[in-house]
Amino acid sequence: MTLLRRLILSFALMTGLAPAFAQAPPPVPALPDAERRTSYSISSSSCTCAVGFQIFGDGNDYANWLEVFVNGVMITQSGNWTITSPTGSLATIPRPITDAVLTFTTAQTGTVQIVGARRPRRTSQFSESRGVAARDLNQVITDLTAQNRETWDKINDVTGRVVRAPPGETLALLPALASRANMGACFDSNGNLTSCVAASSGSFAAGTGIIFTGTNPTTISVTPAPPTPPIANGHLIANATGSSAAPADTAPSTWFDQAYCATVGRVLIRTLSLWTCNPTVANDIRWWGAKCDGIYQSNQNFDQPSTNLSITSGTKNLTSSGSSFTTGDVGKSIWVPGAGLAGAGLSTTIAGVIDATHVVLTDFASTTLSIVPATNTAPFVYGTDDTSAIQAAMTATPTGGSLYIPGQRTGCLIKRQGANTYALLQDHPFSIRGTGHFSNLMTDPSIPSTVDNLLVQVGSYDWAGTTWSSFSIGASTSFIPPTLLMYKRYGKRGLALVDSPAANFVNVNILNMTIGESGNDYSLYIGNGTSSPSQSVLIQANNIWGGIRLELVSDSFRILGNRLQGSSSFGGLMSFVAGAGKFAFSGYNNVTWAGGLKIENSFAPDVSNNYFEELFATSETNNALVDFNGGVGTITFPSFTGNIVNAGVSTTSTPVRYGNVTSGNFGNNTVSTSTNRTGVISVVSMSCIAPNFWALAGGAHFSTALANTYAGC
Repeated sequence: MTLLRRLILSFALMTGLAPAFAQAPPPVPALPDAERRTSYSISSSSCTCAVGFQIFGDGNDYANWLEVFVNGVMITQSGNWTITSPTGSLATIPRPITDAVLTFTTAQTGTVQIVGARRPRRTSQFSESRGVAARDLNQVITDLTAQNRETWDKINDVTGRVVRAPPGETLALLPALASRANMGACFDSNGNLTSCVAASSGSFAAGTGIIFTGTNPTTISVTPAPPTPPIANGHLIANATGSSAAPADTAPSTWFDQAYCATVGRVLIRTLSLWTCNPTVANDIRWWGAKCDGIYQSNQNFDQPSTNLSITSGTKNLTSSGSSFTTGDVGKSIWVPGAGLAGAGLSTTIAGVIDATHVVLTDFASTTLSIVPATNTAPFVYGTDDTSAIQAAMTATPTGGSLYIPGQRTGCLIKRQGANTYALLQDHPFSIRGTGHFSNLMTDPSIPSTVDNLLVQVGSYDWAGTTWSSFSIGASTSFIPPTLLMYKRYGKRGLALVDSPAANFVNVNILNMTIGESGNDYSLYIGNGTSSPSQSVLIQANNIWGGIRLELVSDSFRILGNRLQGSSSFGGLMSFVAGAGKFAFSGYNNVTWAGGLKIENSFAPDVSNNYFEELFATSETNNALVDFNGGVGTITFPSFTGNIVNAGVSTTSTPVRYGNVTSGNFGNNTVSTSTNRTGVISVVSMSCIAPNFWALAGGAHFSTALANTYAGC
């Protein structure tokens, strides 16, 4: 074979093998005349959805090529979704990419929209002094056309997503960022957008009698023309011309002054379109913006479904399997147990709602939760923070008036006010009432252990006749626990009545309340720790978990017919100023306090006709269910009669301690303990020991011989 023939054959072979080494890219297809957006409806799926249109972006930074929305909320790319192609690596495969696939990191439910959003850039140029291949030109020109189409989709007249003026009109530049931040958007006299009222606190008019106030939520008020008042002694504060009259003016007018109504112990309300100073209607916290929509979910709640929680550390997307979120939940407070730093709770707000069981939080999680059930000790809580609205209602309630807490299956959520040591503060006398347990001040789990829920401080007022009745302070509205399961509460004291030497609580009532146990302090507190003149207080028919403390109070406290429970060391602790007392703890109180009932000093205390049961190992200091302690002073003329004392859990506690007592009466009681436990630890003198029934299973009736005592007297 000649050399020429060999060269020809070699060239032919090389030509035939060339496709095996360099595959030519496919032609650039035409760009469809269609919106560069693809939509899917998915349920609990990671999607794995085709993007549905050509992608021309260079490199592999696909977060700069597309935007992804779920139920109208844009989902940032980092950690939430990826783009891949079965053709190969995004950085090296030919453009345009026609088989791109979107995959979510976590399963989603709802409407998914994939939108073209290429960031314009050109990182390379055609080489100079040579021709340009048609494919290269097609790729660049189609890329530019695709970007133009994406821009047109955002601003065109039919489906545009930006503010535009009609043809022939122009819009001025917006005010600078610093001038418009946290402000409402309004149109000025030239029709240009400008900032107006502060969004968080201000109001602006939108027509005659229509006022928009605040944000998230925005309150829309429609005020009809005020009618002629039904009473003739109103206090005129303003008329249509803006003029005002002196407070002494009693002529009929169209407006009444809240301050005037307060001076006569009434609240300014409108009933049947008539404004009036009403002497009987209670001030409703809902009139001041309280929503009372708090939701408490745990696996022990009788009214709300149980739920499992999932969230990944460093993300904001939360799944709550048993919740029923709506778009109205955006902006509400939310507590996610275990998702905060080092496994603490995460207190934040809801930034967006994806669907009924998925929300986007305002803050990132610091701890990952994977299908973690909410429990009574670690509940899932969300709702409108009603603290400010309730405080405003309390401030506006006139002295001698009453405040109403509505009863419903969702609670009125309260949180700590700033750096204060309380969530709510009552600083003048008025009654607070509801309709029962469902009238709930729902304590948020974020309340610190040093913060009281409802702090009542006396001023220079007469509090006689003030009543707190028929509402609950605790973690939920509907959680009525069985005997051994506590009704939970967050914070320090539930209801704290703190008086002073100059002013006091006299003839006040606490009735039909339900107060939960926080384990941080007593649930009901009256006194001030120094010298309290409070007296003639009735505490009746309440359900109180977590203890009652009367600290250096005065005469005539009556604790009657209550259900008193608690697993912590906070039981009943009663102390009186020197020489005071005449204290009654009677009328079938049902007591299962682990902290026991301890009377430190008193004159003529009467503990009678109650049922004491040891459901929890006694944690009282002297290890007794009922302790006439005398730790502050001698207890004179005590009476302990007609009680049933059933000590059953502990093997070391004593049913009753009768210590530092003189001239007492101990009779007609039933005392029961387990094997070899003494019935009464006794350090008494000059007492009457009347017949009692003992069921001690081997233990002694009294621990010591009783000097100067009389049996059967």
